[in-house]
Amino acid sequence: MAWSDRPDLLSRAGLVLLALISALFLLALDRFPAVIGGDEAHFAVHAESLARSGHDLNGTKWPVFVRITDPLVPNNSSNIWYQPLLFYVMMPFVAAFGPSAWAIRLPVALIAVASLWLMYAVGLRMFRDRRLAVAAALGLALTPALFIVSRQALDYIAPLPFVLAWLLFFLKFLDEGRIRDAALAGLSLGLALFSYIAAWVLMPVHLVLMLAVMWQSAAPQRTRAIAAATAAFAGPAIALTIALASNSEMLSNTLSRYEVADAATSQSDVAARLRLYWDYFNPSFLFFAGGSNPTQATSRVGVFLLGFLPLMLIGVRAAWLGRRDRDRIALVALAVAPLPIAVTMPPAAAYSIARAMTMLPFGVLIAVVGLEAARRNAKLRPVAIVCLMLIPLQFAAFLQDYRGGYQLRAAPRLDPANMRAVGDAVIALDSATPAPAVYLSDRIDDGGVRWRLLMSQHGRADLWTRSRSLSTMQALPAIEPNALVICTTVEPTASLLRNSGYREVAAIAGADGEAAAVILRAPG
Repeated sequence: MAWSDRPDLLSRAGLVLLALISALFLLALDRFPAVIGGDEAHFAVHAESLARSGHDLNGTKWPVFVRITDPLVPNNSSNIWYQPLLFYVMMPFVAAFGPSAWAIRLPVALIAVASLWLMYAVGLRMFRDRRLAVAAALGLALTPALFIVSRQALDYIAPLPFVLAWLLFFLKFLDEGRIRDAALAGLSLGLALFSYIAAWVLMPVHLVLMLAVMWQSAAPQRTRAIAAATAAFAGPAIALTIALASNSEMLSNTLSRYEVADAATSQSDVAARLRLYWDYFNPSFLFFAGGSNPTQATSRVGVFLLGFLPLMLIGVRAAWLGRRDRDRIALVALAVAPLPIAVTMPPAAAYSIARAMTMLPFGVLIAVVGLEAARRNAKLRPVAIVCLMLIPLQFAAFLQDYRGGYQLRAAPRLDPANMRAVGDAVIALDSATPAPAVYLSDRIDDGGVRWRLLMSQHGRADLWTRSRSLSTMQALPAIEPNALVICTTVEPTASLLRNSGYREVAAIAGADGEAAAVILRAPG
């Protein structure tokens, strides 16, 4: 069958497959991942507080930025602030269904599904071929990094629908020259500023890219279009500036967390940033391992499946040597995706695809450019056919590992103390012998916020009010008789308490079977 035969049948079958894979993104969100991470808990408890009272846990009414603190420590402060979008998107789901794992992860999964269908719309506009548009959407759907990150209640993928909407309206403008599309493209970038902090660097870069292409285009109203796009972007950008000006602490805290102020101050700084930038295009990272952080990668496959590699190489060459602006736009957007990481040097910056999620759609679009070029070249066509056969097989193998061994590998990183099991044990112990107080060691990773979420999920506000933080850096406080104390297994506090007459009432194993936490009861 010739490549061009029966496009309607192929595209319709592809759309059905896309719908099935979209449903896969929404299934079993409460079981995969098996445990809730600390950052997920922060989003959940603040969204619940906003839904209930209109204030975050810090008492701020309808905040633009949310300060991340330990709810177990009175007047706790930190220099960590999160962007607002996901809190407000999550809020109605938590209000309707409670802060369960399914409810807090569903809005993120829906953002991913929306991105898949936006990718199809972008593909239609970019390639003018329904089969290639379906290939673009399916390619994004079969990207391991998107599947992994979209199943966690985190805001890393929040910029994706805005960036894809920008590209869609931008391409529409290039095709039809309408001022409205230019304005909508600029507005999409502006709204993305509130989605994830990397957007503060990336969206202005995309705006400059768009304006440069507009200026070189033959559109009869290009000057008005540039003005409209800039003005539309400026609206949200000004709102962000006002919000930052009214909350100078947020800006100073954020700048202190990253190395923006120290950027490019020496030759070694420049070299380090260039190495970090190029590492994001390391083939081992992109196509084989995906990074070492188990919350973002299985380490069994890359950011993209290996079948994408030949297509992306062909696509890079075709975009570089070709004359279509739209191909070069995708190539440049792919190239700048890791730029915010190199500029800011955040903690654990290397090989963190979650911080550079816009690499995914643009990488897939370049692969489809390669697919388009291969179908016109008799020598490359067999390579493309092998890749198209290999990709779904690789994704099936990835999915099997994701639902199996990966869960055991990721759980200790997502929740080292297995707080869900700790919560079940404490509730059972409190029912048998009521505890006047529950003390959580501050050595437990995000212990306070995880505990707050657990008590909310179990409807145990009474137990939450009896909960205290136990600082292991200070002398032990006077702990009430029969109180429960939760410690990690690796800290000396547990041994100190045992020597003081405390008895172990529960030992908690992690998902991998290793000892994770211990619960002690104070002498009666």
